[in-house]
Amino acid sequence: MIHVSIITLWISLVSISCVWGLTPVVVTLGDSLTEYGGDAGDSGWVWMLSQDYRDKARVVNWGHAGWNTQQWVPEVSFVIDSFRGKEPPVLFTLFLGANDCALDQYTPPHVPLAQYQTNLESIVLALQSAFPASAILLITPPSVDDILLAQYRSNARTGAYAAACIALGKQMNIPVVDLWTPTRHRVTTLLKDGIHFNREGNIVVHEIITAAIEDNFPMLMPWTISHLGVPF
Repeated sequence: MIHVSIITLWISLVSISCVWGLTPVVVTLGDSLTEYGGDAGDSGWVWMLSQDYRDKARVVNWGHAGWNTQQWVPEVSFVIDSFRGKEPPVLFTLFLGANDCALDQYTPPHVPLAQYQTNLESIVLALQSAFPASAILLITPPSVDDILLAQYRSNARTGAYAAACIALGKQMNIPVVDLWTPTRHRVTTLLKDGIHFNREGNIVVHEIITAAIEDNFPMLMPWTISHLGVPF
């Protein structure tokens, strides 16, 4: 259940955009699963999200291929600085862990599980401190193909990182999209190389993330932002 004060913050944030004539901003933070999600050719999930919000909000893709949470901890300050003096984003999605969970011998990008959770918490706290009215949605790493990526990844290990992300969300009272569970038995149909989404995978991920936004942040759905009177 969404707390009334949180809804009030969202309405206030979007209403200020209305008064100032600003376009609400949605920011997607992550690794290659986010960066490549902007590819229209693969019907990337970020690209589809931008189509959902067309003429209603601007979707900023801040994905860095190959990055892990250790690299993102200092990077988040650049994200914050980029919005100083501007209207804060209405929503951040934080989609990390697919590189952190690489096998131990691959360091980087491997980040130990406990450190991954600590880093993720640090990123969330930084965003909350800078943008207290902004909504945050955590996204777990999806399943990987053990056969194709046996040398580099383990789906069981990926599942442990997904569980750590879910646990952190519960601890911080932040909604989490579990992508590991629904993709666990569909890696051959949703992934093009054992880890990155193909067109079908992007469509599924987009549907899951959109449903999570609607369930947790209904005031931030495209049609709701429009009804709040954002001028376009």
